[in-house]
Amino acid sequence: FTIPSGTHKLEINFGNTPIRNIGDIVTLIALVVIVAYCVFRISSFRLPTSNFQLPREASNIQHPITNYQLSITFFFTPFIFILLRLFTPFTLSPFNGETISIGKPINAKLASGLNVLSSEFPSSMESGSEFDVVLYLAPREYTPIEYRPRFDLLTPDGFFAINGDEAWVPRWHREPPGTQYWGVGQYAQWARRIKIPDGTPPGDYQLRVNIFNRGTLEPNSVVNDDGAFIAPYVSLGSIRVTRPLSPAINIKMQYQADHRFGAITLLGYNMDRDSARGGDDVYLTFLFRADQLPITNYKFNFFDPYYSTSEWQRGDIWRFQTKARVPADVNTEQYRFTLKANDSSYELAPIKVIPIQRTFTAPAIQNPTSIRFKDVIELAGYNIKGNQIELIWKALATPEENLIAFVHVEDSSGKIIAQSDSVPANWSRPTTGWVKGEYIVDTRILPPLSNGGITLYVGFADRSSGDRFGDRVIIYKLP
Repeated sequence: FTIPSGTHKLEINFGNTPIRNIGDIVTLIALVVIVAYCVFRISSFRLPTSNFQLPREASNIQHPITNYQLSITFFFTPFIFILLRLFTPFTLSPFNGETISIGKPINAKLASGLNVLSSEFPSSMESGSEFDVVLYLAPREYTPIEYRPRFDLLTPDGFFAINGDEAWVPRWHREPPGTQYWGVGQYAQWARRIKIPDGTPPGDYQLRVNIFNRGTLEPNSVVNDDGAFIAPYVSLGSIRVTRPLSPAINIKMQYQADHRFGAITLLGYNMDRDSARGGDDVYLTFLFRADQLPITNYKFNFFDPYYSTSEWQRGDIWRFQTKARVPADVNTEQYRFTLKANDSSYELAPIKVIPIQRTFTAPAIQNPTSIRFKDVIELAGYNIKGNQIELIWKALATPEENLIAFVHVEDSSGKIIAQSDSVPANWSRPTTGWVKGEYIVDTRILPPLSNGGITLYVGFADRSSGDRFGDRVIIYKLP
């Protein structure tokens, strides 16, 4: 498969294997045999004889279980139950095929045929602490594709406090096999441990999960009962972050600043990249310290702190995430952002600008169209070659939103039988980087389709909110 440009992380995951499952079963059988042997040996043990005689009535009483046997039984039983609960696949919670009696119900349908049943995570945590989030899923039909989860924690103003790259599998959790091996009527569990970064301000944060195709990175979108697209992620709920017992210390920042904005100091900042193309969003993290009181409400050109500076205490150190966009039509080799507040400003480190190869001449189009999406994007036409479709987009202006283009194939009953949801041109051409008059060729590969009774829809959705950008449209129909 094609890997989009940018920095990537190679991850190796270890999961269950048939040999490991057999080993668990053999271990349990061996434990049962050992316990049975101990009980048998103790029951056959005889004390030395003596001249002491029981009363005649007592000598007729039968003792099928000795005190020694009872002691052994009570001693080993808790351990056996713990092992059966933690280390075997045989003990499951009640599951009726649709819902599960564990955690907070979610019951979201994914386009791939998976259902997100429920989740578990704490309602409140201290800034800088760690917590586990658990997700329960089940297939409503077989899926040949392996999907993986990515858990994100969003700030009250919608930015990433942490993203899935910063979560890890807790030691207590054993990863299930790939989703392509899940059977209908069974459910599985994914778990990740998340650390709330030091300096995270108090507030209500949103937790969500993106379930994506491990091979193509395409999101496994949430759909309604009719199969229509809802969102590219599943919202799990909110978690309240509280003030830590003491201010954060020793937070490492990529760039040191020590610049005063009145009563607060910009200690430093991070940028998620040192190079970008026109239209790319650069994610910024700023670290501030409260030096004086009282502090008025500060507003910066890039963001308005959701934890108001008027609530800060002297010595507090807080971090805030935001983003800034390189202009789509930038034509310089470097670009700088400037942070401003209260008649003071600070220029950030330069970013190298990567040029974009643009095409302003329409390519060959077999099926020309003139379908517009909010008078910002036009579908100039499309080409179909077997199970490959080329969408020819034309930018009428530079979109403000970072959009996902989707292709949905529905059968005669309205059910989605195939789909492709991604940033155009294999994730390489975000819509925020389009300039007026250019053409973008967006190639999608769909699975083999039936010879009739299908309808092909295309459209756009906001990558962050999942909201539709205009209406989806029919471009191809085969009765």
